[in-house]
Amino acid sequence: VVLRGEVQATVTGSKGFFDPFNSMQAYEPFMVQTSAITLTVKAAVPDVFPWLPLNSLVAEETWQGLEKPTVGEPIIRTITLNAIGATGQQLPSLKTFHEVTGLKVYADAPVLNKAIDGQTNKLKGSRKEQLSLIPMQAGTKSDDNIASKAN
Repeated sequence: VVLRGEVQATVTGSKGFFDPFNSMQAYEPFMVQTSAITLTVKAAVPDVFPWLPLNSLVAEETWQGLEKPTVGEPIIRTITLNAIGATGQQLPSLKTFHEVTGLKVYADAPVLNKAIDGQTNKLKGSRKEQLSLIPMQAGTKSDDNIASKAN
């Protein structure tokens, strides 16, 4: 990296003590250059879940409407991801993991947070997503359908 610029410097004239224009402003150029750095870039990991360099990730969930699911009636799933080492904006959306045949999925705007932990001085963040899952057909579905989306 090369940084080039100019620094303001004062140039004193030779007209005498009482001349109000005795000194003038001028600019002197400067240049700073860093040493070369060699980076080795590894190939990307296959998708499914993005690479998250975290110290900790905890997922919490709550459900509403599971007592008696009915076609056309929403089931609300709220998922909160709490991470140490990332902001809420860096955490991935979980909506695509819910896209299953016979189920419409609507996601509210996520609630994203970030902060610095006062005790550990580490970055922490959270992402809270609320998904409305609407069954479009009657029947029984096993967890295998949803699990296969995550694998």
